Amino acid sequence: MVAHVVHTDQMKQSLDAKKAFNWRWFLKAAALCTLIYVACMYVYFCPLVDQGICNKIIFHPEKKDGPWTVRSVAGHEYQDVFFKSKNGSKLHGWYFPVKDAKYTFLCMHGNGGNLAYRTPEMELLLGTGSSVLMFDYQGYGMSEGKPTLSGVVDDAQAAYNFLVREKHVDPQHLILFGESLGTSVAGNLSRRVECAGIVLQCPIASIRRRACEIVGPVCIYPDFLWPSAGFDNVGIFREKHAPLLLISGTLDPMIPVAHGDDLFRQASQPKTYVRIEGVGHTGDPRLTTAPEYARALNAFLQRL
Repeated sequence: MVAHVVHTDQMKQSLDAKKAFNWRWFLKAAALCTLIYVACMYVYFCPLVDQGICNKIIFHPEKKDGPWTVRSVAGHEYQDVFFKSKNGSKLHGWYFPVKDAKYTFLCMHGNGGNLAYRTPEMELLLGTGSSVLMFDYQGYGMSEGKPTLSGVVDDAQAAYNFLVREKHVDPQHLILFGESLGTSVAGNLSRRVECAGIVLQCPIASIRRRACEIVGPVCIYPDFLWPSAGFDNVGIFREKHAPLLLISGTLDPMIPVAHGDDLFRQASQPKTYVRIEGVGHTGDPRLTTAPEYARALNAFLQRL
């Protein structure tokens, strides 16, 4: 009888020990699973790894609709032109060849709509007596494909190649123009190509910085985990660059004027900055019609 009781106690102690051991194992396994899950989520949402999420958030393309009845801007008729991006997608643009023009503007627009919504910018640039090419990234307007952070600079490179190779524009007479998101595209393109100057309207200091301002948690991703290193215009223009003109509206709700302020402060020479008081983002008619904008643009061309 005693032996049986002892044996029963031993079994109970053994079962208790196993239960304690299993509980510790469960906690360790749960912690490991949690760590793996967090790591997987970190990688999954990484802008460099899963660009699909970033692309859907950043780009808001519209196909051919809206004000496509326009056949001329500022008295200049455009040519519908087509060329292919690096991945083979056919891109579309409006090309305004101005007789005896000294300069040609290659325009990179923002993340919404399509080129047909940029007639105020075209009118402003044509008003300087320059030729203009405004094109649509993949997925916009009449351009094939889908827009991606990794692809928009390739699209801009294709437009540049079209002007230089097909239209025989001298790179020394070619000016890169970007507005809003397009300022990041123009900045990155300027590292690849030769040009006479760079004009950035409503400039972004970096896409990563703006993303962090809007969605704070994405700040956990450092620059190198973003496509094209976060499209860091500050870093680009700290280095040697063509003459740079920055235009910002002090009441811009989309890209705070602080982006332009910081970009100008940290950029190397030659550089010029015009802050237009009381105006907003691209689309605000007071921006492109501001007298100081036209004066700054013409003075910039004269200095070139």
